[in-house]
Amino acid sequence: MRWRSGFGSKANGSSASHYVSLRDCSRCPGGLVGLASLPLKDIEASLGELDRCVNELGMKGVTIGSNIDGLQLDDPRFEPIWAKINTLRLPVFEHPMLPRNSAGLEGFELPLRLGLIFDTTLAATRLIYSGIFERYPDFPYITAHTGGALLMALERLDNGYRLFPDCRRYISKLPSEYAKRLYYDTTVFDQNALTLAFNAVGSQQLLFGTDDPFINADTSHVTKLPVPAADKKLILGANAVRIFGF
Repeated sequence: MRWRSGFGSKANGSSASHYVSLRDCSRCPGGLVGLASLPLKDIEASLGELDRCVNELGMKGVTIGSNIDGLQLDDPRFEPIWAKINTLRLPVFEHPMLPRNSAGLEGFELPLRLGLIFDTTLAATRLIYSGIFERYPDFPYITAHTGGALLMALERLDNGYRLFPDCRRYISKLPSEYAKRLYYDTTVFDQNALTLAFNAVGSQQLLFGTDDPFINADTSHVTKLPVPAADKKLILGANAVRIFGF
């Protein structure tokens, strides 16, 4: 399974991409699934859209940005959405947005090179510390770009839990325990980084991704990993089949 970028929603009126993505999915049953995007600045509309996308359109999950026009994903106003996603057990795929504060990222394409990585890391960290994954443990959460820098920072996050009351106010376990239950795509593209991810969370938490059409990459960053063939099979498709219920 490869990640594609065709998502749809009626958040701002029906769009061509909405109908194209549904048509593509219907033409390739068992090969493509549709993920819904929600009008997250309108909570009630988002809750209604979840019902429509699942019950009427047959979508298999939700795609979400790492921030919502600057609002962090753990903002209390989003609590009803997380609760409903958890009840429905819908997979959520996070893709980074540009950080709201881009000071210091001028030039060198740094908003894309580093800004996106930072925002994915920030979003996942806040969701862990705020207790979203403790209160709502029943939905798969997938982070883009192999989680940004999250997996490299786990010991720092765990130390925060040990040292500071603020870091354990909403959670009852080390942050790394929640991180090990999340899913990570492979679009870091680097064999060393993927080996780190494999060692940190295991093959059952990794999903093959392409970042198509922005980066031209094949499967070699996965097939060259020094891991058993059975693990590569999980990463290259079997995990996605399990999560999305093909």
